[in-house]
Amino acid sequence: MVHLKDFSLVSPDIQNGDLLKAIEMAIPATAIEQAISLRHGFAYR
Repeated sequence: MVHLKDFSLVSPDIQNGDLLKAIEMAIPATAIEQAISLRHGFAYR
């Protein structure tokens, strides 16, 4: 027999600035800029 636990989804209280800082720490700005440049290059084709 399988017993399931009750759970609830919790909405974390994260500020936009904190989220952007975390992304910047995980992905260097240069990598983001390169990805955007490549994307724009494909858009023109």
